Amino acid sequence: GGPRRADLGQRSSEMDVSLMLGTAGGTEQPASLMGLGVSLVKNAMGQAEVANVSEQGGAHQAGIQPGDLVVEIDGASTEGLTLQDLSSLLLGPALQPSELLVQSKGKPRPRRVLVHRTPKPPASSKYDFHSGPSSLGGGG
Repeated sequence: GGPRRADLGQRSSEMDVSLMLGTAGGTEQPASLMGLGVSLVKNAMGQAEVANVSEQGGAHQAGIQPGDLVVEIDGASTEGLTLQDLSSLLLGPALQPSELLVQSKGKPRPRRVLVHRTPKPPASSKYDFHSGPSSLGGGG
């Protein structure tokens, strides 16, 4: 007789399991999760600074402006978080607003802001922040 091949079969099935575990809960996000219409960057101080505010988003309606610092998101301090952490904190159920602690430039203390999630515009309508109405036509 020779070595049994059953061992090999078991090994390969174990590998499959570990592969499955690796991809579990991967990059896909449930469609119901939405952001607040704001994009954050880390400034030189390592703080979460507002880079862009979407005009259709809840952050715009709440009066958040580029350059504002986000100190907390739903009570969680943004200090020392990566941009990935920040973006996952900004995501949440569509109907559930988030409470942000926002420090505006020139203001003595941060203010608490309730930011409502609003449906994003359909992907078909491309939204360009940089070009105003005047830039239509021409171009070169």
